[in-house]
Formats: sequence, structure tokens, C-alpha cells
Amino acid sequence: MLKKTKKILTITMMGMLALGNVTVMAEERSDNETTTENYTTAESSEAGEEYNMGSSNGAVSIEEVNVNWEAPELISNIGNISVKKNINVGNISVPLYCTFDSQQEALSAISDNEVIQLLKDEYGFEDISDANWQQYYNAMYEMLDSPECPEWYNEENDELWQLRQFFDIYENEERNDEIIYSINSNARISDVTQNADILLLLPYDSYLTLNQQSSVLNNEQAITTSVIAGFDIDAGISYATTYAESPNEDDYKYFSSDCTNFASQILENGGVAQVVYDSENSGWWHTVSKVLFVTTHDHSISWIRADTFAKYMGVGYTSTSHSAFSSNIQKGDFIGYDESNDGDWNHIGFVTDRNNSPLDGWYNYKVAQHTKNYNAWVSSDTNGWETLESKGVKYGRIRR
Repeated sequence: MLKKTKKILTITMMGMLALGNVTVMAEERSDNETTTENYTTAESSEAGEEYNMGSSNGAVSIEEVNVNWEAPELISNIGNISVKKNINVGNISVPLYCTFDSQQEALSAISDNEVIQLLKDEYGFEDISDANWQQYYNAMYEMLDSPECPEWYNEENDELWQLRQFFDIYENEERNDEIIYSINSNARISDVTQNADILLLLPYDSYLTLNQQSSVLNNEQAITTSVIAGFDIDAGISYATTYAESPNEDDYKYFSSDCTNFASQILENGGVAQVVYDSENSGWWHTVSKVLFVTTHDHSISWIRADTFAKYMGVGYTSTSHSAFSSNIQKGDFIGYDESNDGDWNHIGFVTDRNNSPLDGWYNYKVAQHTKNYNAWVSSDTNGWETLESKGVKYGRIRR
């Protein structure tokens, strides 16, 4: 199993190789781009300096910390948010996800949200609680493409975005528990740095930091055989345009939150070959099986989950400035955003066109995506990507 894991690390993490040396310090990446980080891990005195891990057989430990995290404005009144645990891997300390200091108080504070009330009435839910919050989460996305969706319920609405960002932080406690469970008290450094299943669970900057330490990832030849090559942009755009508003349910399963599944379909129909493994945690794949009249779809996590897709394919550029972001993307790019800038990529879209002249300080581009389903210019009322900077998102260019 370890041999298979090392193999898939070489294949699946090649997107990170293309980035070169990565530091986790927030820094200015170009003259017109600024980035912000809510939390900074171990620092390097110079860009590209490698961290000293110590012995690969050393122990990994979980450290209790208390570092306040600056929340986006829309959820700043929901409850205090902080990073409470770091992972110590040799001489490196990287943070786990930020969480609400009180999950129960946060649930109580969000209960008056207008979207919560709409979903409660529409779906007949009980009051939101730790037992049913995932029902609200799924319904929140289902409503975007529902015939019952009111006009005010759109990507620009602050009430919807407040709830999205709330869920983005609320789920982090469960994610941290999964990470801690995966790293037992006797884990060695190599058990973490050479294990794709663990690395892919981490917040993005922590993931990047520990990725630098893996000898498996330093295989330069992986770039030449990676899924970065072989994408026919025109074929991808043709598929995206055809199925953006009318999902291809003949060949693929459709999810209530379908953005990454659709992005994977675009890649495959643009000529990128799947990397199929028995485990859903490895590779990038989708399979279909039929028994009598029952069709079953199986997927790798990287096929359907935005954060894992982004880590698998690589994030080549990030910015919290929409103007800078729009000037650094092009037709045929996969793009995404981290809703709360907490290290968890939440959404993936695909650029089907882009203007070469700036509009009001940014370049207009056309996005094909699911949830909400559209293929629309940012300048249109349908597409709200340009409004997300004010809500505190981090934009990312995926796979290039």
C-alpha cells in the first residue's frame, strides 16, 4: 500500500512541482497583485529556502495553540475564530484549520440568517443544529438552481455568502478531527510527508509546506508525464458550453454541489486521461457500472471535491485582488476560490472566453460552471465573480 501511495504522490502532486519553491509567507507576487494570509506558518528568511525537517524517523506531535484568525466581515459577528492546533513535524510547525471558539454559539448566531429561514420553510427542516447542518448545506446549493429560487437568492447576496462562509468555518472542526485521527501519537515524519491521504487533508498552505519535504515530490520527470499536458482547449470549451446549463446526466452523475464534477468532465472531454486507482483517495477518475437497470457512478475524491481537485491539479497563481486575478487568467483556464481564505478551496469554474481590454480596471471573462449553472460573462448579472473580492475570498488559477 505504501508503494502505491508513493506512486500516486508522484503522479498526483506534479502540479505542485511546476510551482517551484514555495514559501508560506504572504508576499507581493507582482506589481499589481497583493495577497493576504490570515495565518502564517514557519517562516523562511529567503524565498525558496528549504526547511530543516530533522530525522525522517522523528515523531509528529499535535500542539495546542491559540491564534486569533481574522474573519471576513460577513461572519465577524458570528463568533470568535482561532487556530487552536498546530502539527509539529520535525522542526516545522504548521497550523490546522481555524475553527469557531464555540460551535454552539456560532450555530445560534447564524440561525437568524435569511437563507436559513428560507431553507427551513422550503424543505421543512428542524432548527439548524449540529445534527442537521449538512442538510442545510446541501439545500443551500440545491436552491441556487431550483425553480423555487427567489430573485434575491444569488451569488452576490450577502445573506447567502454569510451562510457559505459560516459553513466553510463550521466544518473545519470535523476536518481537524479527521487529520488528528490520521496522525496517531506514534506517527513518524515520513508517515506524514509521504502519505497522500494525510497531506490532502491539510489546509492549503500547510499542505504546501510539508510537500516541500517529500522526496517523492522532487521527481522532475513527473512534469513531462503529468495531466498538465494533453488538454484540448477548444474541445473543453465546446463541452463546457454544451453542458453548463443542461448537465450531462447521461454520462455522469449530477450532484447538488456539482462544480468540481463538471470541471473534471471538461478536463476529460478535453482529452485528459483519467488516473484510475482502487482507492477513492488516489488518482483522478470516474467509473460507471451497470447491473440490470441500475447505473452506479464511482469517483475519486479529486474528481468531485474542489479542495482536493485544486491540490491534485496544482494552484499556479492566487490573489485576493479581482483585478490582478483577471489579468492573470486566460481562455481555457480552470479557476477557483477559497470562500473564507481559510485554506480550503471551495469552488471551481472554467474560463470559456476572455477580453483583452480592461473593463473598469479588470478584464472581462466568461465562466462556465455548475452550482449555480451558467456560462456567462462576469459583466453580466448572472455571473458574480467580480463581487467576491469584497467578501474576502482568495482567487486561484488551477492547473497552470
